[in-house]
Amino acid sequence: MPASGSSANNVFRAVFGSVNWAAPDWLTRLKHTARTRPGRFWGAVVLLLMLLAALVAGYCYYQQLPKPLQVKAEVITPELGHYQDDIEQPTPLLLQFSYDFDDHAQPQPQPRPATDSTSMPAPMLSAARLDLIGEVLSEGVTISPAIAGKWLWQDENTLSFTPEQAWPAGQKYSVKLEKRLFNPEIKLAQQQYRFTTVPLTVEINRLRFYQNPSEPTSRQIVATLNFSHP
Repeated sequence: MPASGSSANNVFRAVFGSVNWAAPDWLTRLKHTARTRPGRFWGAVVLLLMLLAALVAGYCYYQQLPKPLQVKAEVITPELGHYQDDIEQPTPLLLQFSYDFDDHAQPQPQPRPATDSTSMPAPMLSAARLDLIGEVLSEGVTISPAIAGKWLWQDENTLSFTPEQAWPAGQKYSVKLEKRLFNPEIKLAQQQYRFTTVPLTVEINRLRFYQNPSEPTSRQIVATLNFSHP
């Protein structure tokens, strides 16, 4: 074993050279204090451990405290509009706001006695700023790529956008909201949402086989196709 250790040392020195390490001053002083004043040294160690334990306990306690509910939007993608004079009519994009219970850590409910049928009602939500309800918004919300239309708080929890023309097929959009549109007492889970409009689809409405009477060898298939967009 000593020979093996000596060989390892020789290899280490051949690769890395000679390494000398000296303890830093703070470690030297700490060792000196522990040797000359053990009571003071161990008292400081115990105090430090107690401080660390208090920090860990405080953090765990904070994690157990109830967190404020956040508000998120459900994006209701605009549907295909009906056609009037062969022109598709625009349909609204809806953002419906509600409390984000899925992302909110709640304690497990305690079992109630069989005779107690009461339950805690869900908190009421008013996401919109009260003075903006029913008003057309000229700022505070943007849609990208830009498309002409109007934003409107339909009610206290529903924000809508109606374009001037029908939505293009299969187009991806992003909506960015500013906090000034909302009740200052609520906390938003996010301020940007994305959606994609209805894609272009095609379906076969009628398919038939056709043979030219004057040319029996000429055969054709005639199909009628319906497209979701013009």
